[in-house]
Amino acid sequence: MSDASHLKSLEEASEWLVKMAEEGTLSKADQAQWETWYAQPNNARTWKRAERLLGQMNGLPSEIALPVLNRPADLRKRKALRNSFYLALLAPMGFASYQGTQHFNLLAQYRTNKGERETIELPDTSQVTLNTESAINTHFSDTTRHVDLLDGEIYLAVANKPTLAPLTLASKECQIASDNGTLCVRQYPGITKVSLLTGSATVITANNTHRFSLQAGEVATYSKEAQLGQARIGNIQAQKAWLSGMLAVNAMPMEDFAEELMRYQYGLIRVAPNKRKLLISGSFPVTDSRQLFAMLERSYHLNVEQNLAGFWVNIS
Repeated sequence: MSDASHLKSLEEASEWLVKMAEEGTLSKADQAQWETWYAQPNNARTWKRAERLLGQMNGLPSEIALPVLNRPADLRKRKALRNSFYLALLAPMGFASYQGTQHFNLLAQYRTNKGERETIELPDTSQVTLNTESAINTHFSDTTRHVDLLDGEIYLAVANKPTLAPLTLASKECQIASDNGTLCVRQYPGITKVSLLTGSATVITANNTHRFSLQAGEVATYSKEAQLGQARIGNIQAQKAWLSGMLAVNAMPMEDFAEELMRYQYGLIRVAPNKRKLLISGSFPVTDSRQLFAMLERSYHLNVEQNLAGFWVNIS
């Protein structure tokens, strides 16, 4: 692609992003026009960059993201918004650099992209499964077996090796040691959630001042300084539902449910204000968005509109 045609494609993609922000739902005519534009190979490649931009914006603080995503009130703001999108597309790592270490490490030993899962057998025959957008490093020797969770969520089945020390798993907030357990661990901003499915485990906070014991069936959340509340008995099946490509929730507000869904797919999901507190329960297939949204429509009498090949979703 020549420089001129590349810049033209970026400008046109920026215009489509602005139109999405303005209208929320594209008309049938606009949808058809976008599909014609997207069918051109150069534009399809550019739109892949726009998808990544939308995905990166999901993680921005609301005070930054909301002014960008709200509809422009006048021509001056519309132009500023278009220029913002254009610059972001021209330098696609701009938003990602804001989050820094919150984004998974592209140089990690093992990592998954959005919507992917991967299972790995470790040198001691332990198994680890990475959920969407997750990353780990591993360190194994004759005396050491250690996993660093850099970002995301994993399931770990620890091989029972009596001649070896317990396997340790470190997140940003804590270190977990187990010699025969199975557990799910998720890295949130500033906290780590540990779900012990079987076996036993010891958790030490990152500042090395507090030690806690977990038993099978217990769920607990940790900061760098402490365990946040008492360990509780959790729904084990729900904790590991993602291993089967499902999202299991119980009375989760619709706005939080939409945020969870955006972990698994590119684009944006916007929820109408009067539906944001609607409580959602059930198991939903994150690998089949069409079926998932159909389930939401049937069960909760919602209207789900998908635009731009599913990259822009409105729920009302």
